Order: sequence, then structure tokens, then C-alpha cells
Amino acid sequence: HMSGVAGSTDLNGQGFSVQQVHDAEIEGLTLKGAGFDIQAVQTAQIEGVTLKGAGFSITDLPGFELGNADAKAAGFSVTDLPDIADAKTAGFTVADLTASPEYSITDARDAGFDVSDFDGAADAKAAGFNFDEVWDGFDQGTGNYDALNEGIVLAFSPQELLESKTYADGTL
Repeated sequence: HMSGVAGSTDLNGQGFSVQQVHDAEIEGLTLKGAGFDIQAVQTAQIEGVTLKGAGFSITDLPGFELGNADAKAAGFSVTDLPDIADAKTAGFTVADLTASPEYSITDARDAGFDVSDFDGAADAKAAGFNFDEVWDGFDQGTGNYDALNEGIVLAFSPQELLESKTYADGTL
């Protein structure tokens, strides 16, 4: 165990391996701070080491800007996101969102989730989607439409059904 080396030291550039730096347990020095990139940390495959634990931020993840990062697998939670609107594209689910202490199902729409991301119509309604949005969302070939048809009707009040476009245009 070494101490006194804080912040950023290029141990990678001095020829040390990810495993050596990890095993040295240098206080205050992350693998990122030691000069290693994400690929080097992933390639080392050290059990129990996440990218978050290695000192990387959620926005450092490859694919984050493209919306295809698996942030959850890298050790991050929705609370690590700089903007909740990136939750779905960062690989999180509605369940991840609602399990966090900072967010609830009412934040799901802002987090980028749509009707088809919910387990059922009642959850979609709780997230703030109206009858027409729920009906349309489950009607677009998601495969769970038939099973949810009855649930959609039951999740909303008769008044909400009567006021829907779906009812007014004769679809329902």
C-alpha cells in the first residue's frame, strides 16, 4: 500500500499494468488517474472493478454521446447521469429509474422512456401518458398489445375513455 500519490500520475506511461496499479492500492489514485483508458481497464478484466470504480465518469463511456452506452454494466446508476433525459439511451430501464432514491415513475417520460417501455398500462398512466398515448404505444407491434388491451381499458376511468381520440374516432 502506497500513499502520498494523489490525483493523476502516468503509471501507464511508466510501464505499469492495470493489474499492478490496481493491486498496489494507491490511496487517492484511480486507474483513470494512473493514465489508463477505458479499453485498457476492460481488457485487464479485473474481478470487481467497474469503470465507475476505475475513476471514469458516465460521460466517458464509449457510445454515451451516440446513445448506446451500457452504463449499468459499467457500474453507474441513473443518479450518475448529468441529465436524466439520457437515462434510456444510457441503457437504464424504468425499473432502474424508479429504484433510485431521486426519481420516480413520474420522471420516466423526461428520462426518454415511451409507453412500450412499461410493464403495463397502469404504469404508463402513472408516468403521465394519456389514454390515446397508451393505446397507440401498445398498438404499434410491440407484441404485448393483445395481453394489455384489457389492462389499458381498466387503467383509465370511463370519463378518460370517452374523452379520448381513440373513442371519438371509432377505434375503440
